[in-house]
Amino acid sequence: MPDTPAPIKAILFDLMGVLLFVRGDYPGDPALDAVDDMIGGVVDDALFRRTVMERMQFDEDAFQNILARIPEKYEPYTDLWRLLPAMRIKYKIGILNNGTRLTFPSFDAKLKFTDRFDLILSSGAEGVRKPDAEIYLRACAQLSVEPRDCLFMDDSEANINGARAVGMQTIRWKNREEGLKLFKERLEMEGIHI
Repeated sequence: MPDTPAPIKAILFDLMGVLLFVRGDYPGDPALDAVDDMIGGVVDDALFRRTVMERMQFDEDAFQNILARIPEKYEPYTDLWRLLPAMRIKYKIGILNNGTRLTFPSFDAKLKFTDRFDLILSSGAEGVRKPDAEIYLRACAQLSVEPRDCLFMDDSEANINGARAVGMQTIRWKNREEGLKLFKERLEMEGIHI
């Protein structure tokens, strides 16, 4: 008989592919998409800024403008977002994102991250990215929880494996419907019915 998982004290969400998805009506923009494609690998925001400005031949205004437009490409997965207020009553909730912190002001203006989440860690500000154990452990330390008491959700198998390696409970989001179903099932194990 499998072990019963530890009660959850914190829930960590990946940003893209769990909380946010590309808008169905997004028309595409070559410059915006080129910059967005670079974002997932960022572990140094200053280096990211220099690289984008050099590669795209942007001045500071053009760089700031493209960052401000990145959130236009994405929309929240509303079926999940509507659960967040209830989740935050019972759990500490956070975002663990491979990307730049430089887009945060624009995402926050659009989606009010600071009002909805207890923690937001970006690899560009932390200097380390998923699946490195350090970023998961930093999130747990900042939320004052043990890894075993944390549920982490991501669409990347490598990132899920990294979280499991430090002892976190995990759900891999292969797609939004299946991910949400598995999340709700895990919450039901906690006695939460939504």
